[in-house]
Amino acid sequence: MILAALLLAASLALGWTLAARLTRKNQLAFAFPLAIAAGAWTLFLASLAIGFNDYSIVAAIILQAVAAAVLYGQKKPSLEHDKRIVALLVAGILLFTALQYARFHYDANGNLAGIPIDFGFHSAIITSLANGNFPPQNPFYDGHAFNYYYLTHLYSAALLKGGFPLQAATWIPIVLASAAFIALLYLYVRKLFPKREHAAVAYLAIPLVLLNGTLAFWVATPTTEFFHNALRNTGFPFENFLIDILIINQSAVLGAVIALMILLLIKEKKNTSAAILVGTLPLINAPFFVLGLSFLLFFTSIKQKIIATAMAVPQILLLQNQNNGVLSNITLHFGWMSQNQDILSILLFWINNLGPYLALSLVALYFLKNKEINKIYLTLLLPAVLANFFIFTPYAWDNFKLFLLFFMFIAILSAYALIEIWKKGSLAKIFALVLLSTMTLTGVLSLATLANHSEGLSYTRADLEACKWIEENTPKDAVFLIDNDRVQSCLFATAGRRVYLGFGEWLANHGIDYSKQLEENKQMLAGNCSLIKEKNLTYAYFTPNVK
Repeated sequence: MILAALLLAASLALGWTLAARLTRKNQLAFAFPLAIAAGAWTLFLASLAIGFNDYSIVAAIILQAVAAAVLYGQKKPSLEHDKRIVALLVAGILLFTALQYARFHYDANGNLAGIPIDFGFHSAIITSLANGNFPPQNPFYDGHAFNYYYLTHLYSAALLKGGFPLQAATWIPIVLASAAFIALLYLYVRKLFPKREHAAVAYLAIPLVLLNGTLAFWVATPTTEFFHNALRNTGFPFENFLIDILIINQSAVLGAVIALMILLLIKEKKNTSAAILVGTLPLINAPFFVLGLSFLLFFTSIKQKIIATAMAVPQILLLQNQNNGVLSNITLHFGWMSQNQDILSILLFWINNLGPYLALSLVALYFLKNKEINKIYLTLLLPAVLANFFIFTPYAWDNFKLFLLFFMFIAILSAYALIEIWKKGSLAKIFALVLLSTMTLTGVLSLATLANHSEGLSYTRADLEACKWIEENTPKDAVFLIDNDRVQSCLFATAGRRVYLGFGEWLANHGIDYSKQLEENKQMLAGNCSLIKEKNLTYAYFTPNVK
C-alpha cells in the first residue's frame, strides 16, 4: 500500500506543479487530471524501458518527484482558489465517490455488487496489466495485441499492484478527473461569459451537460426502464453524458476532462500548452484526441499543430500495429443511427435526441452575435457533421463519442438561452422550466434506473473465493478456457487472468473477427483434447451454472 500511496502523492505533486505553469488561480482543478495523465504517461514510459513491475512503479515515482521538484523551483504552486471552485471540487469528489460506489462495491455478505455494464471489461484490463500483461495482449482474445487505449487503466493497475485494493485503484483516477471536470466546466463557461449578469449560466451548464436526455419519455410506457443503453436501437441513442462518460467508462473520463482543458487553454491563448495536451491523448482516449486535434487545427499556429502531431504519431502507429485482424472500414450512413435514410426521418431522429439543445443553441447564437463563439460552434460542429454522414467505428453507436464536444458546447449555449428566457417574465419562467425538464427528464430517469440496479450482484462471495484461489495458485500469465457467452466472470475481472476467447460482443464492438477462434473454443469446450494441447491451454474455468 505504501508504494501506491507514494505513486499517488508523486503524481499529485507533479500535477500541481504542472498546473502552476498553466494558471495562476484555481490550480487544483487542473492538477487532478494532470496528475493522472502525467502519472500514467510516466508509468508507460518506464514500463516500456523495464517492463511493468515494482521497479517501473518506483522509477515512475522517482521521475515524477524529481520533475515536481524542478518545476517547483521554477514556479511555486499557488493556494489561491475561488471559493466556488473549491466547493465544486469537494462536491464533485463526494458525488463521484458515491457514483463509483454504486458502480462497484462489496455488500455485507461479501458479494461484489454494483452496475455490471462494462465493469468486467475495464476491470479485466486493470487486473491483467497489474499481473504483468504489458505491453498488453488482449485479455479476451488470446494471441492478439490489445487494440484499445489503456493509459488510465495502467495508472489504476499501478495503484493495484502498489497495494491499494481494486476498489480504490479503480475509483481514484475517475473520481479526481470527474470532480475536476465539473470545476473546469464552470471555469470555461465563465471565460465564455465573464459578465456578472451571466454568472448563472455557468451553474446551469453543469446539469445540462451531466443530465442530458432525449425525448424518449414521450414514447415510454409505465413499464419502461430507462437503463442507459436500453433505448440505443429504438431511435434514442444519444445517451446520458454522466453515465456513459463519467461513471462507467474508465478511459473516457480523463479524455473528456483533458479535452475541456484544451478548450479552456485555447480560450486563454495558451495554445502551445493545449497542443501538448492534444499530443498526449491517443493512448488516453482516441476519440477525444480526434476531437481535440480537429479543434486545434482552426485555433493554433503551424508550429503548435506540428507539436501535437509529432507527439501523437508514435502513439497512432502503436495503436495501428495492435489492430491486426480488426475491421475498420468507414461506411456511409446518413443520420448516424437513424434507421431510415430520408431527410425527414433524419431530422426527426435529431429532434428526438438533441432537439431542445440544438434549438436553444441557435437562439443563443442569434442573440449573442459573437464571432468567437460562432467560430467555436462551427469548429466543434465539423466532426459532428462527419459523424452524421459516416460510421467511423466497427460498432455504429461508438460514433456517439465524436459528438461529445459539440454537445458540451451546445449545452453551454442552451444554458445561456434558458437564463435569457427566464429574465423575460412569469410566463417565460414557466416556459424555461418546461424546457429544462424536457432536456433533463430522461437523463434523470436513466440515473434513477441505474441507482435502482446498483445492488445487483456481479459476483457472489463463492465466485470471488474461487477466483481468489485462482489468483493465488495459478501463473499470472495463465490463459483459461471458458464459455465465451459469459459476460461477467471474476476470472478476468478480479483475478486478472486472460482467456482464450471472452465475451463476443466486446470483441465485435472493437472490430475483431473472432469467428475462427469461436469455432476452436466450441471444439475445445466439447472435449477436443488435441486442440487444447495445440493451443497450450492448461486451465479451464466454469461458473456453477455453466456445464
